[in-house]
Amino acid sequence: MKKDPPDSLDREQKKMAEAERMRRALLSILEDEKLAKERIKASEKALKESQGRLQLLSSHLLNVQEKEWRRLAFELHDDLGQSLTVLKLKLRDIKKRHPTDLAGLNLDCDQANAYVDQIIDKVRRLSHDLCPSCIEDLGLDESIVMLVEEFCQHTNLKATVETEQIGDLFQLQHQIYIYRIVQESLNNIQKHANARNVSITIKKKASRVGIQIADDGMGFDVEGTGARGENEFGLGLTAMEERARMMGGEMKVYSIIGIGTRIEVKLPFVFRKPR
Repeated sequence: MKKDPPDSLDREQKKMAEAERMRRALLSILEDEKLAKERIKASEKALKESQGRLQLLSSHLLNVQEKEWRRLAFELHDDLGQSLTVLKLKLRDIKKRHPTDLAGLNLDCDQANAYVDQIIDKVRRLSHDLCPSCIEDLGLDESIVMLVEEFCQHTNLKATVETEQIGDLFQLQHQIYIYRIVQESLNNIQKHANARNVSITIKKKASRVGIQIADDGMGFDVEGTGARGENEFGLGLTAMEERARMMGGEMKVYSIIGIGTRIEVKLPFVFRKPR
């Protein structure tokens, strides 16, 4: 029997060794890939859990904020409002006690009274903004109309409202969320948009309510300073978006620089009062 020459055996052994090395390298790659996939999966799970915790935290913070605003509103209305009323009565009393020929004193008292009236009005509006108690008294639909009317009275903007009755479709807490979304939109328009006209449309369609708020202002870069931004404008949009999410809905922002901005919110019916 003929034996293979030494060189041939060496080549065969080298081939076998190379094949074994390649096999081990492939197994190592497959093992690394498996570990990488497991790590990615674990990271994705941790990220989802973190997002869930952040959403719960943001929801909790918004609810706590509403409670704190309500407390401050009552303190403003009850304590500061009453104190200002007492001050006004005292000024009137001072005027009555002095002779009428002291024209300067009477004038000062009248001006002080007028100034106190302005402060009382501001306190009332601030209290209303902090806690929209009108929702419980008048309902969501009328409260939104009043909000827009007051907004126009204190700004140079013109606003139109086209709304269908939606108050009975939502529980009170969600009605407050909707009110806050409209309120924050108007505040953003007043502070940042440099707009002249605003239109608000609220309509029911199938099992959802659609809210559209549009202005003819300067517009902005949605990607750069939108709901994920860090400035005051972005934070306001983020709070609006979070309130929509807490109701199981969604919010989208469309804006063209130099043309204006449109905010669209879609909310499912989550509650229907018995009739």
